[in-house]
Amino acid sequence: MTVKQERVAEVVRLIVELQDATQSVDEAAAAHLGVNLTDLRCLRVVVQDGPTPASDLARATGLTRSAITFAIDRLEKAGLAVRAIDAIDRRRTLVEPTESARRNVASLWGPIEAEGVKTLSRLSSDELAVIADFLHRATKLQNEHARRIKRAHHDSSAV
Repeated sequence: MTVKQERVAEVVRLIVELQDATQSVDEAAAAHLGVNLTDLRCLRVVVQDGPTPASDLARATGLTRSAITFAIDRLEKAGLAVRAIDAIDRRRTLVEPTESARRNVASLWGPIEAEGVKTLSRLSSDELAVIADFLHRATKLQNEHARRIKRAHHDSSAV
């Protein structure tokens, strides 16, 4: 195995380890908040993006209309989100994070973000550009394969 092949194998192994570590954080956070991982994904969107139409939330998370309704119901029951009428288009309902949700997200992920920023700040602009490029490509790859796997599942379920 060449040095480059060894480095590629190491990076692939580290990506898997990072994904597992991220999953562990998400599972711990979901348990702490009393929600499931799907609800946690929805919460991330509304905290990050602010008031979000339910249809946009469904699109961002890949959930169906009925599934997003149940997820919003669970977030409301947990005190983490509320439904509000859109001031611009009163026919549209927005999902907003509660102040409790904002505080919880800040306390759970704030330290991770702060330490991550500190680590990234030690890198040069060129190193950060390489990492950003890789992350863009890796995210695109993951999303493409998620769609592929969902299609394969849908196709095999239809038989």
